[in-house]
Amino acid sequence: MNQPRESNYAQIIPRRRVIEIITAAAALLFLMTGCASTYQERDVPSQPTSLVQPASEIAENDLLGIRIHTLKPGELPEADKALGMSLEIRKAEGYFIAVKLKDTLQRSGHWGPVRVVPANSNQGEVVVSGQILESDGEFLELSISVHDATGREWFSKDYSGVVNDQMYTQTRRNGDAFQFVYNEISNDIAAYRTKLASAEIATIRQVEELKFASTFAPSIFSSYLKETEPESPNTSDVFSRLLASVKTSDATTEAKPRYVVARLPSEDDPNYLRVQRIRAREHQLIDILDQQYDGLSKNISDAYTQWRISRLTEMNSVREIERLENERTTKAIVGGIAGVGLIILGAQSNNNSCPGCGAVGVAAGGLILAKSIEAAIEANGTAKADMEIHTRSLEELGQSLATEVTPVVIEVEGSTVELKGSADAKFSQWRKIMKKLHEREVGPIDDTTPVAVPLSSRGPSS
Repeated sequence: MNQPRESNYAQIIPRRRVIEIITAAAALLFLMTGCASTYQERDVPSQPTSLVQPASEIAENDLLGIRIHTLKPGELPEADKALGMSLEIRKAEGYFIAVKLKDTLQRSGHWGPVRVVPANSNQGEVVVSGQILESDGEFLELSISVHDATGREWFSKDYSGVVNDQMYTQTRRNGDAFQFVYNEISNDIAAYRTKLASAEIATIRQVEELKFASTFAPSIFSSYLKETEPESPNTSDVFSRLLASVKTSDATTEAKPRYVVARLPSEDDPNYLRVQRIRAREHQLIDILDQQYDGLSKNISDAYTQWRISRLTEMNSVREIERLENERTTKAIVGGIAGVGLIILGAQSNNNSCPGCGAVGVAAGGLILAKSIEAAIEANGTAKADMEIHTRSLEELGQSLATEVTPVVIEVEGSTVELKGSADAKFSQWRKIMKKLHEREVGPIDDTTPVAVPLSSRGPSS
């Protein structure tokens, strides 16, 4: 009597099909609930770093000038995590962050003039350069390198920070949510500076002046500097020991040549006086360019802050969508597996006294599993639709920000000049303007009318 029922049941759902349903349910549960989140959850600092200032005023002769290169944009994340990001926005961030770091160093009281310059400017008593490793409105990671005019690398280090909605609210009117990151960079540079003796500071200044002179007149001034063997990051002098106390980047730092002063030019050397005049003009141009970066930073501040907040809101929305999706999917798949249990129960009931129970269990289990899979697919589709809405909104904001960060018109001594291209290209155009002004105002090479400032008594340069 049982044989016919077993044959009829097999026609309803073969045993092979039951195994396939169980396997599919388990695989769906693993795929929908076991995948990593789109955006990693991060913890904000409990005690953000404060800016360290000197215990007493530093003598003017010991105040070194700093030039900060605009930060390189670095690489953008993969497409699924780059919502609203673009290379143009990253370039704007490179300007913005450099200016914020400059403001922080100036407030610290450890330095002379601090200026922001394009990355292709290679002059300066102390030079700060770097790139943006990651920036998404919630997380900021920078790679920073510092060296002085002698070629001595102070350190290279990666800095990072995490912020939340409350930190944006607290700093929106009075500063930047990532100010504690800039404070940490400033504190590390100041810590290295405090280890330098006054004689070493004077040497840095002399080398910087002679390097500038040799750039304009290499046949005359190249012999005033002596190049030594490149410094290895692992040497055992006091600077390397200090460097070892600072957590450095894992990236290998290329050894730089070191320079020492071989001899000094005479204070009334006409060639040197001419270079001093050129250098004074260069300082004026750097000041003007620095003001342009300041203006750029102010112009994009509101839009950029809103972009950061929107990016953070986007990530939080995606996280919440994924959390709800995982919860709904888990419940759906658990219900589906329960349906599979009914299927198995129906299969086993072919030996009991209820001839129709097996078919009923199979039908009910199949219906539950189908509805569960349908709910999981619907949840996933809703999440994708929501993310597309956020993406479009951020892309529109990103495009508007990229439009706002391109100053093209400046004024130089009463004349309006249009600068085009990248920051490096703009700086090159500045140098051409400077050269024409020098040719017009400085005069021939033997002009001795300007008065030189002796190397030994000169104040900090910009």
